[in-house]
Amino acid sequence: MIDDIYITVQGMLNKEQLGYLKPMLFNRFLNNSIRKVYNKMFTDLKSNVRKMNWMLDGKDFANYSEHLQQLIEFYSSEVDLNTPFLLPTNLEFVADVFVEDKRAEKVHYSDFKDLQRNIYSKPSECAPICAKVGENLKVSPITDEVQLHYIRKPRIAKWTFQEVNGKPMFDETRSDFQDVDMPDSFSDALVSLTFEIASIYLKENDGVQLANLEQQQDVALENAQ
Repeated sequence: MIDDIYITVQGMLNKEQLGYLKPMLFNRFLNNSIRKVYNKMFTDLKSNVRKMNWMLDGKDFANYSEHLQQLIEFYSSEVDLNTPFLLPTNLEFVADVFVEDKRAEKVHYSDFKDLQRNIYSKPSECAPICAKVGENLKVSPITDEVQLHYIRKPRIAKWTFQEVNGKPMFDETRSDFQDVDMPDSFSDALVSLTFEIASIYLKENDGVQLANLEQQQDVALENAQ
Protein backbone atom coordinates (compact mmCIF):
# COMPACT_ATOMS: atom_id res chain seq x y z
CA MET A 1 0.00 0.00 0.00
CA ILE A 2 2.79 2.43 0.86
CA ASP A 3 4.09 2.82 -2.70
CA ASP A 4 0.58 3.44 -4.04
CA ILE A 5 0.14 6.19 -1.44
CA TYR A 6 3.55 7.66 -2.29
CA ILE A 7 2.80 7.77 -6.02
CA THR A 8 -0.67 9.24 -5.48
CA VAL A 9 0.47 11.96 -3.07
CA GLN A 10 3.40 12.94 -5.31
CA GLY A 11 1.02 13.06 -8.29
CA MET A 12 -1.45 15.29 -6.43
CA LEU A 13 1.34 17.63 -5.31
CA ASN A 14 2.68 17.81 -8.85
CA LYS A 15 -0.78 18.47 -10.28
CA GLU A 16 -1.23 21.35 -7.86
CA GLN A 17 2.31 22.57 -8.62
CA LEU A 18 3.28 22.33 -4.98
CA GLY A 19 6.66 20.68 -5.60
CA TYR A 20 8.34 17.36 -4.81
CA LEU A 21 8.14 15.70 -1.38
CA LYS A 22 11.35 14.02 -0.26
CA PRO A 23 11.04 10.38 0.94
CA MET A 24 12.13 11.24 4.50
CA LEU A 25 9.37 13.83 4.79
CA PHE A 26 6.85 11.55 3.11
CA ASN A 27 7.53 8.85 5.72
CA ARG A 28 7.18 11.37 8.54
CA PHE A 29 3.90 12.80 7.21
CA LEU A 30 2.50 9.36 6.41
CA ASN A 31 3.14 8.08 9.93
CA ASN A 32 1.50 11.19 11.33
CA SER A 33 -1.54 10.40 9.17
CA ILE A 34 -1.55 6.76 10.26
CA ARG A 35 -1.66 7.80 13.90
CA LYS A 36 -4.53 10.22 13.26
CA VAL A 37 -6.59 7.55 11.49
CA TYR A 38 -5.73 5.01 14.20
CA ASN A 39 -6.87 7.35 17.00
CA LYS A 40 -10.02 8.23 15.08
CA MET A 41 -11.09 4.58 15.00
CA PHE A 42 -11.44 4.58 18.78
CA THR A 43 -13.35 7.87 18.96
CA ASP A 44 -15.63 6.75 16.11
CA LEU A 45 -16.29 3.47 17.88
CA LYS A 46 -17.32 5.32 21.04
CA SER A 47 -19.70 7.55 19.06
CA ASN A 48 -21.25 4.67 17.16
CA VAL A 49 -21.67 2.50 20.25
CA ARG A 50 -23.73 5.38 21.65
CA LYS A 51 -25.85 5.32 18.47
CA MET A 52 -26.23 1.57 18.80
CA ASN A 53 -27.44 1.95 22.38
CA TRP A 54 -30.08 4.35 21.10
CA MET A 55 -31.09 1.84 18.40
CA LEU A 56 -29.80 4.16 15.65
CA ASP A 57 -27.26 1.74 14.21
CA GLY A 58 -27.98 -0.66 11.35
CA LYS A 59 -27.82 -4.43 11.24
CA ASP A 60 -25.45 -6.87 9.57
CA PHE A 61 -23.26 -4.96 7.07
CA ALA A 62 -24.86 -1.67 8.12
CA ASN A 63 -23.68 -2.21 11.71
CA TYR A 64 -20.87 0.34 11.68
CA SER A 65 -19.97 -0.27 15.32
CA GLU A 66 -19.24 -3.91 14.58
CA HIS A 67 -17.30 -2.90 11.48
CA LEU A 68 -15.11 -0.54 13.51
CA GLN A 69 -14.61 -3.19 16.17
CA GLN A 70 -13.28 -5.59 13.54
CA LEU A 71 -10.99 -2.92 12.08
CA ILE A 72 -9.51 -2.31 15.53
CA GLU A 73 -9.09 -6.06 15.98
CA PHE A 74 -6.63 -5.87 13.08
CA TYR A 75 -4.21 -4.84 15.85
CA SER A 76 -5.26 -7.58 18.27
CA SER A 77 -2.32 -9.54 19.73
CA GLU A 78 -1.68 -11.97 22.55
CA VAL A 79 1.38 -12.97 24.53
CA ASP A 80 2.29 -14.97 27.64
CA LEU A 81 3.88 -12.88 30.39
CA ASN A 82 6.03 -14.04 33.28
CA THR A 83 6.78 -12.10 36.46
CA PRO A 84 7.41 -9.20 36.77
CA PHE A 85 4.85 -8.97 33.89
CA LEU A 86 6.63 -6.39 31.75
CA LEU A 87 4.16 -5.16 29.13
CA PRO A 88 5.03 -5.28 25.40
CA THR A 89 6.61 -2.10 24.03
CA ASN A 90 4.02 -1.96 21.23
CA LEU A 91 1.06 -2.08 23.62
CA GLU A 92 -1.66 0.52 23.12
CA PHE A 93 -4.48 -0.91 25.23
CA VAL A 94 -4.87 -3.88 27.60
CA ALA A 95 -7.91 -5.82 26.38
CA ASP A 96 -7.97 -8.97 28.54
CA VAL A 97 -5.80 -10.71 31.11
CA PHE A 98 -6.21 -14.41 31.86
CA VAL A 99 -4.80 -16.35 34.79
CA GLU A 100 -4.97 -19.93 33.51
CA ASP A 101 -8.64 -20.15 32.42
CA LYS A 102 -9.89 -17.29 34.61
CA ARG A 103 -10.34 -13.76 33.28
CA ALA A 104 -8.80 -11.19 35.62
CA GLU A 105 -10.93 -8.12 36.24
CA LYS A 106 -9.16 -4.91 35.16
CA VAL A 107 -9.26 -2.24 37.86
CA HIS A 108 -7.47 1.02 38.68
CA TYR A 109 -4.38 0.61 40.81
CA SER A 110 -6.01 2.39 43.79
CA ASP A 111 -8.89 -0.13 43.64
CA PHE A 112 -6.35 -2.92 43.20
CA LYS A 113 -4.74 -2.00 46.52
CA ASP A 114 -8.07 -1.46 48.29
CA LEU A 115 -9.56 -4.77 47.17
CA GLN A 116 -6.62 -6.73 48.58
CA ARG A 117 -7.51 -5.36 52.03
CA ASN A 118 -11.25 -5.93 51.63
CA ILE A 119 -12.26 -9.06 53.55
CA TYR A 120 -15.57 -9.30 51.68
CA SER A 121 -14.34 -9.02 48.08
CA LYS A 122 -10.68 -9.97 48.29
CA PRO A 123 -9.24 -11.34 45.01
CA SER A 124 -9.08 -15.11 44.78
CA GLU A 125 -7.96 -17.76 42.30
CA CYS A 126 -11.53 -17.88 41.03
CA ALA A 127 -11.80 -14.09 40.79
CA PRO A 128 -8.36 -12.55 40.13
CA ILE A 129 -7.81 -8.86 39.45
CA CYS A 130 -5.15 -6.89 37.61
CA ALA A 131 -3.99 -3.30 37.18
CA LYS A 132 -1.62 -1.53 34.81
CA VAL A 133 1.19 0.33 36.58
CA GLY A 134 3.56 2.08 34.20
CA GLU A 135 5.17 -0.56 31.99
CA ASN A 136 4.15 -3.44 34.25
CA LEU A 137 1.03 -5.39 35.09
CA LYS A 138 0.08 -6.14 38.67
CA VAL A 139 -1.96 -9.30 39.36
CA SER A 140 -3.64 -10.51 42.52
CA PRO A 141 -3.53 -13.15 43.87
CA ILE A 142 0.17 -13.46 42.99
CA THR A 143 0.93 -15.80 40.11
CA ASP A 144 3.92 -16.58 37.90
CA GLU A 145 2.31 -16.42 34.46
CA VAL A 146 -0.60 -14.70 32.73
CA GLN A 147 -1.93 -14.52 29.19
CA LEU A 148 -2.30 -11.00 27.85
CA HIS A 149 -4.66 -10.00 25.04
CA TYR A 150 -3.94 -6.45 23.89
CA ILE A 151 -4.32 -3.92 21.11
CA ARG A 152 -0.93 -3.00 19.68
CA LYS A 153 0.33 0.22 18.12
CA PRO A 154 0.71 0.43 14.32
CA ARG A 155 4.18 -0.37 13.04
CA ILE A 156 6.17 2.62 11.79
CA ALA A 157 5.80 2.72 8.01
CA LYS A 158 8.87 3.36 5.87
CA TRP A 159 9.01 3.87 2.10
CA THR A 160 12.47 2.61 1.15
CA PHE A 161 14.30 3.32 -2.09
CA GLN A 162 17.51 3.29 -4.04
CA GLU A 163 18.70 6.10 -6.24
CA VAL A 164 18.64 5.49 -10.00
CA ASN A 165 20.04 8.31 -12.13
CA GLY A 166 19.66 10.64 -9.17
CA LYS A 167 16.00 9.75 -8.59
CA PRO A 168 14.59 7.65 -5.71
CA MET A 169 13.06 4.39 -6.93
CA PHE A 170 10.93 2.26 -4.63
CA ASP A 171 12.79 -0.76 -3.24
CA GLU A 172 10.81 -3.03 -0.91
CA THR A 173 13.78 -5.43 -0.59
CA ARG A 174 15.57 -3.12 1.86
CA SER A 175 15.90 -4.54 5.36
CA ASP A 176 14.24 -1.49 6.94
CA PHE A 177 11.20 -1.50 4.63
CA GLN A 178 7.84 -1.47 6.39
CA ASP A 179 4.52 -1.31 4.57
CA VAL A 180 1.55 0.58 5.97
CA ASP A 181 0.30 -1.39 8.98
CA MET A 182 -3.37 -0.63 8.47
CA PRO A 183 -6.37 -2.21 6.69
CA ASP A 184 -6.58 -1.38 2.97
CA SER A 185 -9.88 0.44 3.49
CA PHE A 186 -7.97 3.37 5.01
CA SER A 187 -5.86 3.98 1.91
CA ASP A 188 -7.90 6.97 0.68
CA ALA A 189 -7.92 8.58 4.12
CA LEU A 190 -4.13 8.23 4.39
CA VAL A 191 -3.66 9.75 0.93
CA SER A 192 -5.87 12.72 1.83
CA LEU A 193 -4.24 13.38 5.21
CA THR A 194 -0.68 12.94 3.95
CA PHE A 195 -1.37 15.26 1.03
CA GLU A 196 -2.86 17.85 3.38
CA ILE A 197 0.15 17.77 5.74
CA ALA A 198 2.57 17.92 2.80
CA SER A 199 0.67 20.88 1.37
CA ILE A 200 0.98 22.78 4.64
CA TYR A 201 4.68 22.00 4.78
CA LEU A 202 5.17 23.26 1.24
CA LYS A 203 3.47 26.51 2.29
CA GLU A 204 0.64 26.30 -0.18
CA ASN A 205 -3.03 26.71 0.60
CA ASP A 206 -4.48 25.28 -2.59
CA GLY A 207 -3.57 21.73 -1.66
CA VAL A 208 -5.08 22.11 1.81
CA GLN A 209 -8.33 23.40 0.33
CA LEU A 210 -8.48 20.45 -2.05
CA ALA A 211 -7.94 17.95 0.77
CA ASN A 212 -10.60 19.69 2.90
CA LEU A 213 -13.02 19.63 -0.02
CA GLU A 214 -12.48 15.89 -0.50
CA GLN A 215 -13.03 15.26 3.20
CA GLN A 216 -16.21 17.37 3.19
CA GLN A 217 -17.48 15.40 0.21
CA ASP A 218 -16.74 12.12 2.03
CA VAL A 219 -18.61 13.32 5.14
CA ALA A 220 -21.56 14.48 3.04
CA LEU A 221 -21.67 11.13 1.26
CA GLU A 222 -21.48 9.21 4.55
CA ASN A 223 -24.29 11.29 6.10
CA ALA A 224 -26.44 10.76 3.03
CA GLN A 225 -26.20 6.98 3.35
